[in-house]
Amino acid sequence: MEQKLIDTLSHLGLLNYFISSFLIFIVGISFVYILGRMFELVNSNRGRNFIALITISAASYFRTCITFRQTNQLEFYYNMLIIFSGAIVLYVLIGFTLFDRVDHFLDKRFAKDSTRKKNK
Repeated sequence: MEQKLIDTLSHLGLLNYFISSFLIFIVGISFVYILGRMFELVNSNRGRNFIALITISAASYFRTCITFRQTNQLEFYYNMLIIFSGAIVLYVLIGFTLFDRVDHFLDKRFAKDSTRKKNK
């Protein structure tokens, strides 16, 4: 089953886009978790989403520069937009749920959030 999916994506030329979007999603969610949960620099959801947006857009730019050979400027922006859109979709569909579940798990296992953090 997995091999058929990989063969289909590679035949259509979408495998590089999917892998790049997934890797950038991992980088984006990692930055959000490190800055939001570990360092507690950003406490609001809006701030976390802004960090994810900046991280995903920068990583999309650099991944497009490294991975794809462009013949013109329009092709560069097209490839970057596809990777950026895929990473954002993954962040919205998986990232929101995953971050809430990890936060709930850590609260249950280790320690609950302080009252100051809950009020924000």
